[in-house]
Amino acid sequence: FCRADELCKLPAGMPVEVAATVSVNASTAFRLLADFEELAPGDTVLQNGANSGVGEAVIQLARARGLRTVNVVRARESAAANEALKAHLEALGADAVLFDDALLSREDGAVRCLKEAKARLALNCVGGPLTTEMMRYVAQGGSLVTYGGMSRRPVTVPTGLLIFQDLKIRGYWQSRWADRHPGERVEMLATIAEYAAQGKFGVTVDKVPFAEWPRALEQALRRDTTAVTRAKQLLVFAE
Repeated sequence: FCRADELCKLPAGMPVEVAATVSVNASTAFRLLADFEELAPGDTVLQNGANSGVGEAVIQLARARGLRTVNVVRARESAAANEALKAHLEALGADAVLFDDALLSREDGAVRCLKEAKARLALNCVGGPLTTEMMRYVAQGGSLVTYGGMSRRPVTVPTGLLIFQDLKIRGYWQSRWADRHPGERVEMLATIAEYAAQGKFGVTVDKVPFAEWPRALEQALRRDTTAVTRAKQLLVFAE
């Protein structure tokens, strides 16, 4: 159950797929892009975990605002799988897709892409050495915002980046924001709904009849390292 003041009326016409998931992934992505740096069209956002639910939302919402994205993802087991994942993210609006092994080994192409991007905002949901390497390419005075830790490894910040690059290290938790800013939720949801109506934002879901909920649960818990993306399991009740 929830309190009455925790309820929020959704805009009319919001697709059911978006309505069912908007309170977490889309809202997190929206706030990450809105609350930490004053971004203008043409600015670049760097993120890891780009094929996560939040990552895909960041790509779409950034594109709707005229922002560029450089997206780091875990390398797959084959070149074909890598190309499929890259194509999937580019179809969502990704400007560049880099694989973690290329970033960690500092391949020339990856380094050149990151240096040219001059990202003012970096988003982290992974942690570990990958995040430390990403920090090196954030523009002076920019921000690294951590909202997850899928690798379960700490975020290590080189002292030089704090002193000479004036890098800002922040954290974000969607539930805390929602508790502190109940009045802003309606405006945010209206904007996301408008993007959805314009075809600028959507979510990947598998619609499963409620009677088949065990199948949905199995899929939600399944760890498939070969999949391009993981669709949310949406239980559908008969009308």
